[in-house]
Amino acid sequence: MHVGIIREYKTILSDADNNGVVDAYKSVAEGEKDIRQNVYDNHSGIAFGNWKNGYLDMGDVKALDKVGEGGASGAGAIIHETIEQFEKAKMGLKNGDEGRVVKNMKGNKIRLDYLKAHTIANTIEDLVNGNKKLPGGELKDRSFLESDGTVTRQLINVQENGVPLRPIEVDKIKLD
Repeated sequence: MHVGIIREYKTILSDADNNGVVDAYKSVAEGEKDIRQNVYDNHSGIAFGNWKNGYLDMGDVKALDKVGEGGASGAGAIIHETIEQFEKAKMGLKNGDEGRVVKNMKGNKIRLDYLKAHTIANTIEDLVNGNKKLPGGELKDRSFLESDGTVTRQLINVQENGVPLRPIEVDKIKLD
């Protein structure tokens, strides 16, 4: 679907000694579009990041690494949010723009531009993390296939509205 773009980032990440975080950022910094990210620390209305407004919550990001390796990482979360905003800028969208939205047959909103950018960002995040986010999860309960074949289940304590508790609580469980 977005193979050309993913290959571009994958090449950058594959050649890096640090799982590609610095080089992926360099590709954004030297890219043809500018992005603006608003950085917060434990913002009550943000879960890691926000596509529409370009938010990034460093309190959430730091919590991922405090509980150990496996699953999502702070570096992966940062690059995910940054790549989403870069892809959004390449679409000609600015902070505050949601992009193209359609409704499915059930009347649910489908954010087409977000999904395109999110798919690319997930691929880059997986490369940085050195694992694969498994399908079917959601923010509060995700599983990751690690490079050694094990699975890490990552749990995030969230409120009923889906927003993480403050400060965010993350737990990672290694499954055999």
